[in-house]
Amino acid sequence: MGLISKTYTFSTGATILATEHNTNYDTLYNWANGNVDNANVKAGANISLSKLSLSDDVTFTGDVSFTNAATTDDIFTITGSSITTGSLLKVYSNSADTSARNILEIINDNAAADAAVPLQIQQDGDAAHINLTGDPANSTPVDGDFWYDGTNFKGYDGTNSITLESQLVQEVATETGTAATGTTLMVLDNSIPQNDEGNEYMTLAITPKATTNKLEIVVTIVCGSSGARQQVIALYQDATANALAAVPSNITANSEMRTISFTHYMDAGTTSETTFKVRAGNVAGDTFHFNSLGSGTGAVLSGTCASSIVIREIKV
Repeated sequence: MGLISKTYTFSTGATILATEHNTNYDTLYNWANGNVDNANVKAGANISLSKLSLSDDVTFTGDVSFTNAATTDDIFTITGSSITTGSLLKVYSNSADTSARNILEIINDNAAADAAVPLQIQQDGDAAHINLTGDPANSTPVDGDFWYDGTNFKGYDGTNSITLESQLVQEVATETGTAATGTTLMVLDNSIPQNDEGNEYMTLAITPKATTNKLEIVVTIVCGSSGARQQVIALYQDATANALAAVPSNITANSEMRTISFTHYMDAGTTSETTFKVRAGNVAGDTFHFNSLGSGTGAVLSGTCASSIVIREIKV
């Protein structure tokens, strides 16, 4: 309605007509009943927020600033417990201007505020915490950028764009503390160990997710011998005769045990199930002991002294 003015001014001794008197009052009534606007509020009126209740659609034109000296209160709260398909807060821009800018800024500007967290998101439902849409290519990223290009999460460290994803695709493992023995010999020379040498003690299968991924295979074996002997432990795949990897060991007395561990790294090469096998044996005689001392045939440390295979598929 804008500023209001007094239509009639009366002087001492003048006759006051009812119509003129009512006109002055009607002007005030009409203004007070739904026509108060920005022109009627004093600049810097410092109206307390507790006296404002915005219960319907509100449009702000121009800059809006809230300043509050509270230390433990929530300064600005939006509550919408009846909402269904709408949004509690929507920040929208349709500007075609190509200038660099931030649509939304959250700034903790005091270096001493070490315990202040700029953004906390609590999700008690089953949906995502954040949903990134738009699939930008971000061909000219700047330091600290984080985005989703429709396929991968990306980050920029100031020099390189980095794909952010879990490198570990899957992990499988087998472990046993059961004791076993074998007398089939291994060969310790410059030939590749074959799958008819030694005895098989452990196997583990995996089905890779992609042929281009890598497999990291970690073998740990606890062994002994009935006599002082060199030993060979070898890793094989499926029915392939040649070993993938092999290591030697040495037992100097039947009262000794060795813990041998080695890692083999290879291309997955298949998306079908493939089985890895560990074979081992003495080189020139006596009995190879798996998970046991050469002076006996039982498990050591009640089966807690165990051998294992761990296979990790890693995305590259």
